Amino acid sequence: MPARALRRPTTGANAALKAAEQERIIKRLTMARDITHKFVESTAEMENLMDVIFENVLEVLQAEAGSLWMVDWATKENDCHLAEGPAKDKIIGLKLAQGQGIVGHVIAQGKATIVLDAAKDPDFDQHVDESTGFVTKSLICVPLKVGKHVYGAIQILNKKGGVGGCFDSHDLDLVDDLATSAALAIKNARLLETESRVREMNTLMGISREIVASLDLDQVLETVVNTANELADVHGGAIGLVHEKTNELHLAVLSGEQKVDPENSAQKRLLDI
Repeated sequence: MPARALRRPTTGANAALKAAEQERIIKRLTMARDITHKFVESTAEMENLMDVIFENVLEVLQAEAGSLWMVDWATKENDCHLAEGPAKDKIIGLKLAQGQGIVGHVIAQGKATIVLDAAKDPDFDQHVDESTGFVTKSLICVPLKVGKHVYGAIQILNKKGGVGGCFDSHDLDLVDDLATSAALAIKNARLLETESRVREMNTLMGISREIVASLDLDQVLETVVNTANELADVHGGAIGLVHEKTNELHLAVLSGEQKVDPENSAQKRLLDI
């Protein structure tokens, strides 16, 4: 009887622990799926989207703070672009030399890490904590990586729950999912930015060629206003010129097929503007 009485609560406790662990895994898998969907479907700016996702991830991981770092190849620094937690205002905009701190090490190596005791880790840079007043105890740091190219890193700090307040491999998997989706989004955003710059340069070169090749002022102005419309992705545009003798402004050309009409009220309002 005493032996049975001892076994029953143990079995019940094990079942409760397993149920809790299964619930945690399901919650993390759901979060990972939602992260992927948000990056694929969202039209929001990258930082606004990451703000929302960061809050959710910190809640699920029961973490105190987190930050997103990006590589600035021009200055050879790693910049903090986003942060959540009590010291967020002090850490956003912070710059670290490449290779500095655990973030710098993870970015340089391109490999994720779990640190259970930050103070004892040889790569930990205590100057960041000293400058922000935040105390880092444990952390997960995962590179923002696509293929062999590393764009930056995500860092999650100080587990508030769990066994001994330590992050585990399940936590690392969730942050890795977030980092993978974020890295792909960053890559795609930069590709679009590059394409946009190429398109802008081609348009500007086209305008330059037209100006050089043509002696017809009206034709040049028409080319400029129409290509500028296309470049800026707007519905309409106009060019006004100042008369050399009277110093009065007049409309010289309108975009599209519109004709300049000095008596047109809408065109008069353009001049007033």
